[in-house]
Amino acid sequence: PHVRRIFEALSRQARDVRPEMRVGEVCSRRLVTAQKSDRVQDAVSTMRRHQISQLPVFDGEVQVGALTERVISRELATERTPDELARRRVADIMGDTFPQLDESTALHVAAGLLQTESAVLVTRGGKPLGILTKADLLKAVARSP
Repeated sequence: PHVRRIFEALSRQARDVRPEMRVGEVCSRRLVTAQKSDRVQDAVSTMRRHQISQLPVFDGEVQVGALTERVISRELATERTPDELARRRVADIMGDTFPQLDESTALHVAAGLLQTESAVLVTRGGKPLGILTKADLLKAVARSP
């Protein structure tokens, strides 16, 4: 218990010296998305072209799911052929939505979510602003003083 209190005090002191980074400072502002009505083949082509492993899926301007490498591999593991999968609609296979955090949220909150989630959607005033992945956390560490 004493050691934990010491670390908590040091952590508070460190934040006073250098305020914690916010997710809006670190996220990728290049938000690549898919629409739920897109064909899986087109969404996967987008992922490959942008060299990303996940896409938030929207119905108009509302996030309704996510397409990830894990979702795609799960579908292929159920004995569906790549051709069958390519012709399906994203809405037919998409996973749950990514959690959403306002751009002003402390980075450590997003880092906690990324322990179990593949991405976090970053918003400003409720509207999508960018996306944060584990790769962005690595960039944040690399650019720290």
